[in-house]
Amino acid sequence: MSLGNLLLKIDSLQHQIDANGNLDEAVKKRIQYKFRLDWNYYSNAMEGNSLTKQETRSVMMNLITINGKPYRDVKEVEGHDKAVLEIFEVGKGNSRLSETRIKEMHKMIVVEEDPEKAHQVGEWKTGANFMQNYRGERFDFLAPELVADAMHELLNKTNAQIDAFYHAKKESWHPAVIAFYFHLEYVKIHPFYDGNGRTARLLMNLLLISFGFPPVILNLENKERYYSLLTDIQGYGGNPDLFYEFMGELLIRSQEMVLDAIDGKDISEEDDLDKEIALFKKQLETNTQVISKSGNTVLDKYTESIKPLFTYYLEKVAQFDELFSKKSVYNKIDNEALLSEGTDNFDSYFIDLNDELAQGRNKMSPPNILELSVDFFGFKNDGLNTFNVNSKVFVHFDEFKYSISHNGRNYQNENFLNKLYSENIDESEIKSIVKSLVSWLLIDLKRFYKKEE
Repeated sequence: MSLGNLLLKIDSLQHQIDANGNLDEAVKKRIQYKFRLDWNYYSNAMEGNSLTKQETRSVMMNLITINGKPYRDVKEVEGHDKAVLEIFEVGKGNSRLSETRIKEMHKMIVVEEDPEKAHQVGEWKTGANFMQNYRGERFDFLAPELVADAMHELLNKTNAQIDAFYHAKKESWHPAVIAFYFHLEYVKIHPFYDGNGRTARLLMNLLLISFGFPPVILNLENKERYYSLLTDIQGYGGNPDLFYEFMGELLIRSQEMVLDAIDGKDISEEDDLDKEIALFKKQLETNTQVISKSGNTVLDKYTESIKPLFTYYLEKVAQFDELFSKKSVYNKIDNEALLSEGTDNFDSYFIDLNDELAQGRNKMSPPNILELSVDFFGFKNDGLNTFNVNSKVFVHFDEFKYSISHNGRNYQNENFLNKLYSENIDESEIKSIVKSLVSWLLIDLKRFYKKEE
């Protein structure tokens, strides 16, 4: 079907959808959820994300742990889902694009674990990027020094067409073509170091939804056609209308699904029951990962999570050393507290525990509580008025989980976090906990200082 005829069919189907007025809330939720699930799954899967469709659903429902899956994959689906929900909230209405909106969307969906690359998230690329196309040939995207001007020009042209459409000017493009055009030109520029395909599809659908259309969902079956069209147009001067026709057919598919839902038809896929069963199994799988407390589990948690937490905590509170006459660090294991240089006493204890386990002896029981306490004595910068401050962090080892708190009470809703023994504390969680502890210490210091003024 030619592009002209496709656009006529799109208009006809949209007229049928709009003729139904405000849809029943249950129908709207069913339609939105279906689009949301497929959109999240397929857009991330096309970029190499390892989550299955049922796992994508689990992330959307906050039911999945990151055990066995890359942290980045889970966080990227979470971010993409947040962006999708935001786009659905826009609804119909003039939605002009801006550099700020594009960069904020990039920040939502790209997770960068490499600290050296983190500064590139939400910023135009600073290095060249390229792809190996389906013909095995290298295609270089726009040079980084040209990106800012190219994006400025693309936004101006796209927004001019949006304005022309809303002002019903004769020379305005069809609204679907505006969205498809933006997607095509955006991926030619490839403005970011990563995440360009996902942001292109999100922004295209933002435009479609603002024009009143449903989103276009690219699935794995049409992935090859999608990429080959982009390659032919970008690298070999192919006709852009072929891309617009391809996208138009996918938009019609989405419109027909909406009409089916309005008519009360089942819009779920044949394998949806299988997905529900798989989701249930995933929940059971999470439950079977519960491990009982033992010398080995506590030793592993200390080595992999607790020691890094304590080390980072001591490093950050050391910033206050010069303000006080004296500092004491205590390592407390259950009821026994010992002065320590850093975590020396904890380390010695777990070395002994490791030796016991290695030799098959069970004389040492794993601890219930570790307490790392830092006491500062004699504030030096307030003349005769002086004071002491203290900061503590507690680790509680329960039967099936361990937790981190600042007060030793071990109330689940007050703890910094609660983890199964099968889970480690990741770097971002460590930084968050330590930031809170150090902030509270600074607040105490300021409070006492002001009190003595």
